[in-house]
Amino acid sequence: MSEIEVKYKIEYFPIEKIEILGFNKKKESRQIDFYQIVNKIIDGKRIYMRTRKDISKKEYSWDLHQVESEFATYEIETPLTDEQSFINTNDILSIIGFPVVCEIDKQRIVFEKDNVKIVLDNVKHLGNYLEIEIIGEDTQENRDILFNIANELSLRNETRVSKKGYPDLFLEKINL
Repeated sequence: MSEIEVKYKIEYFPIEKIEILGFNKKKESRQIDFYQIVNKIIDGKRIYMRTRKDISKKEYSWDLHQVESEFATYEIETPLTDEQSFINTNDILSIIGFPVVCEIDKQRIVFEKDNVKIVLDNVKHLGNYLEIEIIGEDTQENRDILFNIANELSLRNETRVSKKGYPDLFLEKINL
């Protein structure tokens, strides 16, 4: 599955503006992502591998993200059945040479309208972010939709986070 997204560093969550645009709140959660691979280049593409623990929903997954372009990421997300399978997966990955290199803890609010999601993240040690996402192809039409919504939310291009995920930002912050 490919996801097209733009991400912005923000000071506050513009919830009222999001709702005025017709987006509906779908869920709130606390997620902790345990990254084993951050920004490794394989066949010319950036790769990220993580396990995720959704504290609110008691759901677990093992995920691989391959960055396709400045806007698109191909994602493979595999559900893990329970907390023990989550622990076992992390143990196996560590034993075969993929220990956790960083942990990203975030509170997340998701809004949806049609095929577009707006995600508000409060990321521990990093602050507040807003992502606008479409599941689909990396087309100019989809990019235009993302940037039109960003403009309607008064998001400025200088606050846009380009080509960096939370683990990149976190590792930069602690100088690793």
